[in-house]
Amino acid sequence: TWRYAVIPPQYPGNGGDCRIQVSTNGLTGVVPTGVYSLTPTDQFAIILDSPAGSLLNQTFALAYTPYVQGAPPAGISLLGGGGPADVGVDPANVGVVLDSLGPPTSVFVPTLVSGGLQLGPYNVPGGLTGSALNLQIFATAPGFNPVSIATSDAAVLEFQ
Repeated sequence: TWRYAVIPPQYPGNGGDCRIQVSTNGLTGVVPTGVYSLTPTDQFAIILDSPAGSLLNQTFALAYTPYVQGAPPAGISLLGGGGPADVGVDPANVGVVLDSLGPPTSVFVPTLVSGGLQLGPYNVPGGLTGSALNLQIFATAPGFNPVSIATSDAAVLEFQ
């Protein structure tokens, strides 16, 4: 008999229907812990989707926080969130890869699409050893909670 424990993600999101998948060297999936280890010989892609389809065509932002491994940002709770760490990016140290939550600033307004939106693949550059990135989706989810925002589990990219 096999016994195992499922380790929940460090930043579990608020239960909204949005997800980040990370493809490493062509293998796509969701790691239960949400932590993906990458080396300079790896290639990775990020796939953003709405697994149950309830947020298809909704606008979203993909945010990230860089940090040194071993010193991750403290999780915070979004108003009406599902727990103490449903936001895994640090508001004081955040960057945005894609953002369609605010007023349109270009012709391209990203939305969650059937089959997912893929960014990459990208080659992992050298010189990142010891650093990490938390990535998280914030999607428009009308009526989901008091702020109508769904958050994905955060994906943690650790560079070896």
